[in-house]
Amino acid sequence: MAKVTAATPNNTATTIATVRAGRANGRASPSPTARDTGSRAATRAPADQPLPAPGIRPTANAAGVTDLYVADLAALVQHLRLAAPLLVGFASAGHVARRVAAQDPDLVGRLAVINGSPKFRRSDDWPYGFDAQGIAHFVDAAAEGGIEGVTDAVLDPEVVFADVDAARAARLGSKFREMSRTAGVRTLLGFFEDISLDDDRALIPAIEAPTLLMASTIGQEVPTAASLYLRTTNARARLAELPGADHFAFATRPDLVDNLLDSFVTS
Repeated sequence: MAKVTAATPNNTATTIATVRAGRANGRASPSPTARDTGSRAATRAPADQPLPAPGIRPTANAAGVTDLYVADLAALVQHLRLAAPLLVGFASAGHVARRVAAQDPDLVGRLAVINGSPKFRRSDDWPYGFDAQGIAHFVDAAAEGGIEGVTDAVLDPEVVFADVDAARAARLGSKFREMSRTAGVRTLLGFFEDISLDDDRALIPAIEAPTLLMASTIGQEVPTAASLYLRTTNARARLAELPGADHFAFATRPDLVDNLLDSFVTS
């Protein structure tokens, strides 16, 4: 989930449009908050290209799924003629917004990322994120059970919504399932088979926009250490830990996230 937000002359924030960029760590994003606006148009993509999330128009000649989303987000900001907008993104959508800020600094006024990481797969020099077995779990679930199979894997009750009661977890899960079915298998696999291969660590120092990093303390998907890395490599970043919040903090702790964003915009 990424919001495209513009600051008004009196420095208050007004949401202009909502852009959904893939799936955050392979998980479908819940319905937008009341401050979100924008439509979700149906999209089509070539059979060999992962389908962008609803509302994202396929871009020709994109090198990968992340580049496709980056090009479209940049085009949207330019099309709407937003001056120094605030980009807000969750996990892989934050990854997209962060790359836009690094590659085109004049396009972004401020940046806010919830549970972001510059690299979603583990390696010898990066101990955070998915290992090969973890990626295979979701890919195999999609191959064996289609959209229902991968959605079940993504919404494993042992992993998600640990910071809300059972009734609210069920309501959120229902919304996530609806969006997952709408997005389809190719969109979810676009994260696991493509976006998760990105390594954007070298781009982080190039970000010039003031940045707010929000890190959940009990989320399993993106440990707080990844946000600490982003804080120490981005000279203009500040880090706010979300105590007792699970990975999907924007859905389970919306008041806390909104208050942090409001403070960031008006500071």
